[in-house]
Amino acid sequence: MISHFFGMLFGVCFAGGLLALIYSRHSEMWRAIAYAYPGPLRISGPRTHLDSVYFYLGNARYFSHKAFITVTRGEDGVHLSTFWPASLLHPPIFLPHDRIRMYRGAWGLMRNVCRLEIEGFEGVRMAITSPGGDKLLEEAESAVILGRA
Repeated sequence: MISHFFGMLFGVCFAGGLLALIYSRHSEMWRAIAYAYPGPLRISGPRTHLDSVYFYLGNARYFSHKAFITVTRGEDGVHLSTFWPASLLHPPIFLPHDRIRMYRGAWGLMRNVCRLEIEGFEGVRMAITSPGGDKLLEEAESAVILGRA
């Protein structure tokens, strides 16, 4: 009985460790941007939930964070956060308007996504799908932060 318990405990720990390693590698770009642009845990402003964010690094390499991102549109910038337990490896990001270039573009087969270029991350392009991306673009059209690629 004890040997079965330890065998099962080893299997659960091994599988959990493997999943944590894979998840950690998948969130490396998010953490790099969060390190450069740390965000507060909470920010006020209109927000959308269950958005998807894609980071494209060129040479067909990308990371997708699907349907668990909260996009908050603040006066000074864009705040990206996740819910628990994803927030353990995805700290909040705050992108000030003066550090990003935002425009309407395409991502793969999706049209009309919000594309962002982040200062300090020249090789990285970011895409936010609707509804969060649409709301960002609507608000950006009335400001000077909207560019066109």
